[in-house]
Amino acid sequence: MKALTIIVILLTSVSAYSFDDHLNDFMKLIKEFKSQPYSSEINSFVTDKCTLSPQSYLPFTSNEGWTHCCIEHDIAHWAGGNEDARMQADKRLKQCMKNVKGPAELFYRVVRVFGHPTQLMGNPKGRTSPWGYGWNYYIGHDELTIDQKNSVCNKLEQWQETDRFEEFHQTYVGMQGEVPIMPICD
Repeated sequence: MKALTIIVILLTSVSAYSFDDHLNDFMKLIKEFKSQPYSSEINSFVTDKCTLSPQSYLPFTSNEGWTHCCIEHDIAHWAGGNEDARMQADKRLKQCMKNVKGPAELFYRVVRVFGHPTQLMGNPKGRTSPWGYGWNYYIGHDELTIDQKNSVCNKLEQWQETDRFEEFHQTYVGMQGEVPIMPICD
């Protein structure tokens, strides 16, 4: 029990800079999210990296941590899709974190519970969820339509032109020895 308490404290004791920076990005997404009508156009990709964790700098991990694992996982959660896609994304997060000696089993269990579409994120109307958070409406575990898939691929192509993507991609390849998966578009 003591070990579990320590883990929870570590996972919730994020430095003010990291947490505030990423929380602000995430809150911008939520504001954008609430102000748009329903459409087949997904919002731009935004990540808070490893939600409410110490942003991957615990002493028993590699120097670079596991933030790159969380970003790849967030890409899948942003896009959404069916239950099989969610399961694959969560398993890939677990494996990625094992590769860098992160708390893989703990994170896997957390995302299986709190990443479910019924775990609503800050929207009293119930239109948002962790799985499929890029859409401005609740998509559950529905298969994405052709229009939705095209929108995801277009937004990912735009994101791939940014410095944030380049940093993520280089870290991922360096740490994992393979390229990250871009859901739906690969």
